[in-house]
Amino acid sequence: MQSAKPTVSICIPTYRRLHYLKEAVAAQGLTLDRLVEYLEEVPASEDALQAKNACLRSMLPGAVQRLIQAGDKARALRMIRSPYYPGTWTSPTIVFQRVAVRLPSALARPVSRVACLVARRLRAGPTGS
Repeated sequence: MQSAKPTVSICIPTYRRLHYLKEAVAAQGLTLDRLVEYLEEVPASEDALQAKNACLRSMLPGAVQRLIQAGDKARALRMIRSPYYPGTWTSPTIVFQRVAVRLPSALARPVSRVACLVARRLRAGPTGS
């Protein structure tokens, strides 16, 4: 018996709706990395292509983070090479992920965790000290 791929009718790239989509998907046991793989395969018309790009661009770093933490560097690297993965080097998360995926497994997870902590602190802004 083949496992059925979930069907996705639309992906609206607003933070609120994307957040609910991620929660709904996780509740059904579908991880973010799998969702990204499914969405990459969904054909998009010219009108929907920009929305698909924005949606996947926002989801890919989380999917890559999950894969690095799980030790699946091959899939993480494949996602980093995706045309939808953010191409910027100004985001600490993106920089750390690009480095971590090329490190030995024993170092990849700790570097990936540091990336999360640095990104959170930078998003939080100055602490006033």
